[in-house]
Amino acid sequence: MKGTLPALFITLFWDAAPQTPDAATILKRTREAYTMLKSYEFTTLIGNETKAKDFQQIVRERAHVAVQNPAKVRIERSGMSTRWPTTRQQSS
Repeated sequence: MKGTLPALFITLFWDAAPQTPDAATILKRTREAYTMLKSYEFTTLIGNETKAKDFQQIVRERAHVAVQNPAKVRIERSGMSTRWPTTRQQSS
């Protein structure tokens, strides 16, 4: 009887536990929540990668985004950094 009680408890409450929502549901709820806000802002990192046969360039920059609903958006970009990780040197 000692081991049956925890097993019974887990069995009874396992089915009663709420299901984890999928990604589409989470995104929908997030979009709805942000739509209802008067304003919000966040900082993000934007990246752009360019590739060719012997060349790769990665450009990253920070952006601060401010939104005031229903239709005002402001984006400030700053802190651009560029690197060329696989560029080959030309030999003469």
